[in-house]
Amino acid sequence: MNYRNILKINSIILFSILISCEQKVSNSNDISGIWTQVGYGRLIEIQDSSYIYYNTSESSCLPLAEGELKDRFTVVKLDKDTLILNPGGIVDYQFHRTQELPRICSNDKQVFDNNPVVNFEEFWNTFNNNYAFFEERDIDWDKIYQQYHPRVDSIQSDRELYKLLDEISQKFRDGHIKLDVPDSLR
Repeated sequence: MNYRNILKINSIILFSILISCEQKVSNSNDISGIWTQVGYGRLIEIQDSSYIYYNTSESSCLPLAEGELKDRFTVVKLDKDTLILNPGGIVDYQFHRTQELPRICSNDKQVFDNNPVVNFEEFWNTFNNNYAFFEERDIDWDKIYQQYHPRVDSIQSDRELYKLLDEISQKFRDGHIKLDVPDSLR
């Protein structure tokens, strides 16, 4: 066997090894799965090209949006355990791979208590666990709880609860915070 034939065979073997390595790398970068968003109390479940985006807390898991991934997000970065998506603005959302949805998300029989106390607690805990700018906004969140919680017991309607939560939201003086409610509650 001459030198050229050995070189050709080695080149073919090396090329085959490189191709198989490339396939292994791309398989480890599969976007399908469950991803936990850093800092927002949200999860995204991706299957092929579709997604379901969830708002989560200790006591609830509500689908926020769903559809084709490409219609809502651009993939900025993907590696084995990190996913960065951009929803079309200046802020990228960072996610970490999670093995499974929390049990509460897969519970088809979630019962939502339309009780003002339960809803106030959910509202307060969501901010407590996810809002990063209490100090910058000069907000004593524990004091807000102490101030408003006693008023919740006397609430008689969804509209009254909305007004109370809106009053609290206004204290933030933060244009990124809004309560999304039906027009009938305004």
